[in-house]
Amino acid sequence: MLSRRFSYLLSTELLDEYREVLLREKIRKCHALSVKEIDSLLKEIVMNAIMHEPFTKSSAPDRGDDHLWQLLADWKESILVTGDQRLIDNPPEQRIVCNPREFLDGWF
Repeated sequence: MLSRRFSYLLSTELLDEYREVLLREKIRKCHALSVKEIDSLLKEIVMNAIMHEPFTKSSAPDRGDDHLWQLLADWKESILVTGDQRLIDNPPEQRIVCNPREFLDGWF
């Protein structure tokens, strides 16, 4: 994402989720970034993103991920890269959902 080697979609809700996850104590122990560094990183991610607020209603296998399904519904050429096996196993019709390794090996 930071190298700008591919385009990516981002919504306000997804950005908020990124920040919330990065601020979790367990995750912060892994990356050791300060709040200021996290905000700086997210700012750079936003600068390179295609910002889009989804308008299509769509339900994901996990209701907490509906916003991801809505982004996929709005952008037909998009690919969802996730570690959530439930989402990978139940992709929306005619959409691609893969894990990071599959993305790197097959799409990038």
